[in-house]
Amino acid sequence: MSASTPSEPLGAGASGAPADPPADPVPDHDVRAVLAITPFRRLWLALGLSSFGDWLGLLATTALAAALPQTPAAKLLAVSGVFILRLAPAVFFGPLAGVVADRLPRRWTLVYGDVLRFLLFCSIPLVGTLWWLYVATVLVEVVGLFWMPAKDATVPNLVPRRRLEAANQLSLVVTYGSAPLAAVAFSGLSLVSGMVDGVVPHFQGHPTYLALYVDALTYLVSAAVIWRLDFPEKVSHAERQESILRTAVEGWRYIGSTPLVRGLVLGMLGAFAAGGFVIGLAQSFVGALGAGPPGYGVLFGAVFVGMAAGMWIAPRLLAEFSRRRLFGLSIGAAGGWLVLMSLVPNIALAVFFTLGLGACAGAAWVTGYTLLGLEVGDDVRGRTFAFVQSMVRVVLISVLAIGPVVAAGFSKGLGLPHTVHLTDDVSLTYTGVMATFLLAGLIAMAIGLVAFRQMDDRPGVSLVTDLVQAMRQRHLHHPPARRDPYPGRFVVFEGGDGAGKSTQVRLLGEWLHEQGYRARLTHEPGATPVGHRLREVLLHGEPLTARAEALLFAADRAHHVESVVRPALEDGEIVVSDRFVDSSVAYQGSGRDLGTAEVAQLSRWATQGLTPDLTVVLDVEPHEGRSRRGDEHDRLESESDEFHGRIRERFLELARRAPSRYLVLDAALDPQHLHEQVVARLQGVLPESPVARAAREEREAREAAERAERAAREAAEREERERREAQEREQVERLRAEQEAREQAERAAREAVERQERERREAQERARAEQQAAELAAQQAADAARRRAEERSQAAQPLDRAPDQAADRLDQTIVQAPVDVTAPLPKVTAPPASTPARKPRRRSRRDPDVVALEDEIFGLGEQDDR
Repeated sequence: MSASTPSEPLGAGASGAPADPPADPVPDHDVRAVLAITPFRRLWLALGLSSFGDWLGLLATTALAAALPQTPAAKLLAVSGVFILRLAPAVFFGPLAGVVADRLPRRWTLVYGDVLRFLLFCSIPLVGTLWWLYVATVLVEVVGLFWMPAKDATVPNLVPRRRLEAANQLSLVVTYGSAPLAAVAFSGLSLVSGMVDGVVPHFQGHPTYLALYVDALTYLVSAAVIWRLDFPEKVSHAERQESILRTAVEGWRYIGSTPLVRGLVLGMLGAFAAGGFVIGLAQSFVGALGAGPPGYGVLFGAVFVGMAAGMWIAPRLLAEFSRRRLFGLSIGAAGGWLVLMSLVPNIALAVFFTLGLGACAGAAWVTGYTLLGLEVGDDVRGRTFAFVQSMVRVVLISVLAIGPVVAAGFSKGLGLPHTVHLTDDVSLTYTGVMATFLLAGLIAMAIGLVAFRQMDDRPGVSLVTDLVQAMRQRHLHHPPARRDPYPGRFVVFEGGDGAGKSTQVRLLGEWLHEQGYRARLTHEPGATPVGHRLREVLLHGEPLTARAEALLFAADRAHHVESVVRPALEDGEIVVSDRFVDSSVAYQGSGRDLGTAEVAQLSRWATQGLTPDLTVVLDVEPHEGRSRRGDEHDRLESESDEFHGRIRERFLELARRAPSRYLVLDAALDPQHLHEQVVARLQGVLPESPVARAAREEREAREAAERAERAAREAAEREERERREAQEREQVERLRAEQEAREQAERAAREAVERQERERREAQERARAEQQAAELAAQQAADAARRRAEERSQAAQPLDRAPDQAADRLDQTIVQAPVDVTAPLPKVTAPPASTPARKPRRRSRRDPDVVALEDEIFGLGEQDDR
């Protein structure tokens, strides 16, 4: 295990302040630090309430769907229908909802989404029909498709970038961890409903109604919490999402050409298929066992408790076990638990079997997801994960649709249910659901076997021996002791002999010096005077036993860390080391076959848990490293290629287990290209360099001056704009006043003309009325005079012919000029005002007969008067 000779530390005497310590000394993944962020904590609580409501709603709706139909087959199909309708919207509308939700105001999307789900869940028991249950289920899922992207897009705006991963982990925990709580709550509410149905008739015969109302209430409380949450609205311009068809085509193309990924995807889909059979048929399963809704809730919760335990415990319990082997083994074990559940139909044992099934499924899921992230290239990783997510839903829908049909077919074809009496007091009843569980378990075991054979990375090593070795070594695995973060940073280069580590250490030291960092370059073994003597013993001295070699390397490392590395880190320097703990784990643990766990524990004790901030693994083939080293070899370099091959595999295995802290590079690339990749990765590890800080401060000062200049310019423009607007307003007001004055004058003139015209018409009407009245009075006076004259004539006329002739003439006169007193008066038009009134025309000549008649009448009258 050669290393470069000691180099002078670069930048030790350079000017410039040490690197600033982190502003927040709390580790990035500290849960309390993330929950201390008030906006995120409130959103997290709202997510917990909504997730609790989702699981409780799933339990309540499936239980209600099973209660509404009458026949067993209809009950199975109704429950499957609910599951299918909950998953179908995500398959068909998921990409569209993600794009639309990203363009909507996120706060209102979350609030309105919770309120709508509250109303929909309240409507299910109020309507109380199966068709509305289906409709409401689809609508709830569609609303959820908008709610979840809005929530996921909001989290990065509420927490610092360095704490985003911890925030996502908390979100995942509360999303799936609320399932067992919902199961317990559903069981309790089902029991309570039987106590209150006598008081509230609405609950009689419907034990799931109370759970539905409580479920609706959780969404209303979540909306109230988000309503009070004030977070920034940051709408991103999301890229166009591919369709399900295109995603499937791209995913199949990559999966078909990669055996490892093909095994991973096949195994993950198989695990979900097995779980789908359990979830889809659990209602009928517990019904056949006589457990009812409470038993269904317990069984449902056991699945998720087991999954959480498997995700958390399996990677720690089998830390040294191959992840590729663990994946296939977990799927096969899940199938075995399902077979046991089908063969022993007892509710107490079924809960135990379900816990084991969930634990194995959880271990398979977390292992498969991790391996996908490690093995799939970055250029196709997104499409592959999108394909897996889409296919998982398709598989679940298919299983939920096929499961009841298969169970019904087994019941009819095998004449189930069938009861087996073991003793007088013990009997087992087998139904079509149990037969379906048996078939699903056998399929899962076959899938696990296929995945194990495709992905086995330790051929020839007994599986049992491997498991025993991993269990024996697990007690040596302890996390490094927590320490306060150092102002400095620790970077380590690892890899086989001849990989070019010393070259990369030198290039990185030069770059750090150029950036103004204070750097300390070191190596193992031999960086101190004591270490130099140990190096001679280790690499060029007499042969040593494997354990003595491991102890001497640990002694050199303990002295190296205590005298060189830790003081430099505490002083704010960037320490770059050629080899560290991983070299002992690889060379002595795997190469010498001492056991990686024991060697790792020894190194942790020697370094007091010091862990590099970044470990760069330069991957080199054993024969390539041998050709690079030339003819001179120390005691470790002279080992066989098979020895160096085991070392290489151990380095890669360590990197696969902690990808966030490792960078694996192909040592065959150009050294300068490798250096550029290392520098690019260090951008997220190192504190800001003095050169970058000076450039930033200069840029910020320039930007501040530009902002001030821009602000002054904008202020001047704003003042000029306000002045122009004031002038425009004044001009508009003046024009408006002039317009109003003109309109008022015109209105006054019109009113005067109208008034004069009205007065003229009124005068004409009065004159016409007066003339008509005068004519009428004259006519009446004439009529009265004639009547009086007639009366006098008749009274005074002698009884001779003369009076008769006079009377005849008077009658003829009256007949010649009859007067119709009923006819309307003729319309008299008043003469124009300018025309003087015409005087009545005197008669020039009078009718002799009329004169004679008047003389006779009036003469007679005068005689009578006398």
